[in-house]
Amino acid sequence: MSHSGGYIRPSPQALEPPSSQRSSRRSRIFVLIAATVVSLSAAEMALRIFSPQIAKLRQLVELTGDERGFAPRPSMQIEFDGVFETLKRPVLWQTNAAGFRADHDVTGPPAERFRVATYGDSETFGWAVALEETFQRQMEAIDPRVEVLNFGVPGYQVINVRTQLERTLPRYRPDLAIYLVNKNDFNEPPQLTSWSKSHLLLHMHFLWHFTVGKQIRLTTRDGEDRLQMFAEEVDRMTRVMEQHDTPFVLAFLKWRNHDAVRAYSPQSPAKHFRRELVNVHPLVDREPREDIHYTASAYRKLAIYFCQMISGVEAGSCVPPGWSRGDSAVAEVAAAATFETTDEHR
Repeated sequence: MSHSGGYIRPSPQALEPPSSQRSSRRSRIFVLIAATVVSLSAAEMALRIFSPQIAKLRQLVELTGDERGFAPRPSMQIEFDGVFETLKRPVLWQTNAAGFRADHDVTGPPAERFRVATYGDSETFGWAVALEETFQRQMEAIDPRVEVLNFGVPGYQVINVRTQLERTLPRYRPDLAIYLVNKNDFNEPPQLTSWSKSHLLLHMHFLWHFTVGKQIRLTTRDGEDRLQMFAEEVDRMTRVMEQHDTPFVLAFLKWRNHDAVRAYSPQSPAKHFRRELVNVHPLVDREPREDIHYTASAYRKLAIYFCQMISGVEAGSCVPPGWSRGDSAVAEVAAAATFETTDEHR
């Protein structure tokens, strides 16, 4: 009720019959309850889909305090069966004492085998496959003379990869390094904090990352600033490789991304240094996937291709011709014989 001009004017609500007021309140309450039920149902469905696998992702890694942001914990064994969909059979994620995917520890300098270090994100790590099905292990199965180290980490992008390379290259001294470049490498570095130990906050972050955050990444990934960021980080990796005289292969899962290196790189590698950009997209594009990641058949093709690229022969070898650890000219042999690529994959 309200006063105006000396008389009392009833409010509009007061003019409505009691039954109409009750109906209006019931409608608003119903809408509120329905919205709450839908929201809770959606949240529950999301948690059922992504939990407990999201917690396993957080269990796999620890915060590092450097530009990597996070890295796999050492000596872990986690049974994983997918996040986006259930894998056909669970796979075992295991790390060695140094924290990279392996079932044995690796000494610093290489011993008798030709050592290859591999870098990248979850595709390099082997997200949806058993350890023996990763392309690294399949290369070793093709030729026991090669040793292939897996420094891939789920969630890494180019800055994380560059930092990982700077930390591992001096210690493990590989004869060759391969960076399996994925489209996610052009994103901003993922952020994990101590708050990520909270399951609730981790779930919320994960859901945002693959809904709203995904759309933001898709619209900014091809921006000039991201392409330049990628090229500058690759340039920094190249300088590290040059210092250690380690040939460097960038294998692109999306070939159009290689334009960023050619267009934005501040400077070219030294003339004596071998850096190759190769296209592996045709090899794996039609291969089946599980949990939006490549499966064993794709990794088999990558293993065969990398072995042929290194050895220059069709089958059975993953080392340069005439290579031996005791050969004083091993650097020259590797530089001359490595990277036998075809026009189809350049």
